[in-house]
Amino acid sequence: GFTISPEDLYSKVHGYISAANLSGWSDLGRTIGDLKLKTDLRWANPLEVKNASEKAFVEVFGPKVAASKTKAPVR
Repeated sequence: GFTISPEDLYSKVHGYISAANLSGWSDLGRTIGDLKLKTDLRWANPLEVKNASEKAFVEVFGPKVAASKTKAPVR
């Protein structure tokens, strides 16, 4: 089986994010997909990859700002 420590996983994810040309939180989904397809993390637990990615994104891009949930009135 495949095992990786949380520290090693975070290090690999952070390294990938630092090397990739990312613009911000909008690239999170693509980044997780790329990590699972294009790196040796394809055997890692998907939830752990997602959590490590979100942690690295917070460090690199700052906290994710929630989008406004207000809708324009319907006429």
